[in-house]
Parts: sequence; structure tokens; C-alpha cells
Amino acid sequence: MKNTAIDIYNPHVNQDVTSYYVETIRLALENAGFSTEYISELNHNTNNSQKGIAVIQQSDVRKAVKAGYGIIIRWVQGSPEAESFMRHHSWIRYFILLYRNKQAMKKSDFILFCSEYMKEYYSKKFGMKFNNSYIMPCFNNELDENSFFKVPDKYKNNVFIYAGGLDKWQCFEETAALYSKIEKAVDNASFRVLVKGDHELAKQILEKYGVKNYSLGFVPPEKIGEEMQKAKFGFCLRQDNLVNRVATPTKFSNYVSYGVMPIFTEYVYDFAKLTKNSKYCLCVPLNGTLSDYSKIIELCNLQIDPAQVLKDYKDLFKEYYSRDYHVKCMEKQFKKYIRF
Repeated sequence: MKNTAIDIYNPHVNQDVTSYYVETIRLALENAGFSTEYISELNHNTNNSQKGIAVIQQSDVRKAVKAGYGIIIRWVQGSPEAESFMRHHSWIRYFILLYRNKQAMKKSDFILFCSEYMKEYYSKKFGMKFNNSYIMPCFNNELDENSFFKVPDKYKNNVFIYAGGLDKWQCFEETAALYSKIEKAVDNASFRVLVKGDHELAKQILEKYGVKNYSLGFVPPEKIGEEMQKAKFGFCLRQDNLVNRVATPTKFSNYVSYGVMPIFTEYVYDFAKLTKNSKYCLCVPLNGTLSDYSKIIELCNLQIDPAQVLKDYKDLFKEYYSRDYHVKCMEKQFKKYIRF
């Protein structure tokens, strides 16, 4: 089988988010006996009928079909039709993209979903069983055990961090409102806000909710670990919509890999379900009162043993965020379902 080639097509700009995931797919394919090669262009070739290709966007499936590939592997990162509707509020766009998404899934020989809910949702929506599929969450970090101990007062200083944008779906305004309640109840709380976008707008939102002890800045992806090592809590609030219900934000893997306690809402279904018994993963209401955030305040005032946090998070990296685990599981699925 080693002579059977699978091309890997990922020319897209968000490499800091996708490259780790795509490389995990490539490793599983190699272990399954396929040879792989990264490509930056999709061109028709008569030899393509004897090859496979792995793609990461819905539109790439159509390109791969036109290029004549014999096998198509697709990673479904999210719900393109729901994301479009959130941006444009156009039902015409929604139904066009929904149709294209269904066709792309029909034409794919193997599908990678990023959550259980995503697979269940599209199975019901399209009336497809998806036996030829695998579920792997979006993540791009290994567990950094040193980060739990490197900063001596990491779990004494109540440093909250937000790393993201100001788009409405990222809920920065709701995050500022929640943090302001915590700041009024906890003496030594501080808020580190890392946004690439409009800092003046971020400042206006923070001041709107009376946030006083904050710092505002931005660091490139390769520096984010240094910021996470200093933080105790990290925000990832989301609203109740399909985009969030099917998602597995990489931010969660960033937080827990660096020993940061994630504060999130129940609408990221898979992560909420996975961590329901975790003492150090905090699922909260989106627009709650101070009493709804009592668990956060309790952890602000509690003497926390870093080793206990590490023990809790290690469970997440045994399987859910383990590259080795997913490579082994995908290898079996690829051997079973990818046939030329």
C-alpha cells in the first residue's frame, strides 16, 4: 500500500490553527501505509485517479473532484452555512452553502468531524450515517507540565486572560461584564486582554462595565504560551447557536495545556460534556449574576495545589487532546475505509 499516495492540500492562511491538526491526519495516513505529500495547488492530472487527497474546506472538495482524485478525505472544521448566516443574515446564502456542504459530504470518501454533536447534527440534517468518519477535536497543543509550576504564584494571583478578537460571536462584551462582577468581589483580580483588533474599542467595552484592573495588548502566536503561564483563569464564552454547538475551539486546548482554568458556557457541547466533573474547568451562564459565578470566586480564594490541576488536566490529554491516541485510532479507520 505504501505506493498509494495521498496529497495533503492546505494552502490556507490560518496555518497556526490548522497545521497541527492536518499534520496529525498526515501521520495517521503514513502509519496506515500511504505515502503523503503536501501540495499548494490542485491541478487535473490523469494520475490523480490513482491517488487520494485530504482537504480542509468545503470548496476544496469540488476542486478535488474536478482535479480527478480517486479518494477524497475531508476535515469538517465547522458549519459553513451557519457561519455565513451569522455574518450576512442571508437565507439565500445559507441554503446554497447547505446544499454545497451536503454535496461535499456525499463526494467525500472519509470525513473528519471535530465533535460528536457535529456528526450527530449532520447525520440527522442530511440523512447520512457517516460510518466512514472519525471524530477528533480541534487542538494544537501538547500538555506543558512545566507551565503549572514555572510561575510560583500562578494559582495565588487571580490573573484572568482573554486571547481572541472583538467579533460579536467571541462574546468579549459578555466577558468584560462577567469579569467586572468578579473584580468587585475579589481583591487581587486582574485582567490581561490580548486582542489583535481595535484596542480602542476593547478599552471602551472594558470601561463601559467599570473594569479597572486590566492590561491591554497583543502577542504573536509563538508568544502566547508565555502569557498563559502567568494566568490562572481564561475566558471562552459562547452564545447558544449552531456554530458554537458543533465547535471545539482550539482555545480550550491552549488553556488547559498551560494550566489555565477555562471559563466557558455550556453551548460548546462536547467540551462541556467532557469536563462536567472537572473541578478546574468552569462552566457558567452567559449573563449570570454574581451568585452564578460562586465557583470562580471560591477558586480565587482557595489555596490550589498545581499538582492537582495537572492531574485533572492530564486526563484530557490521555485521549481527547492526545495526538498519539488520535493517530492510532485514525490509522485503523483509514485502513478500513480508504480503498482504491
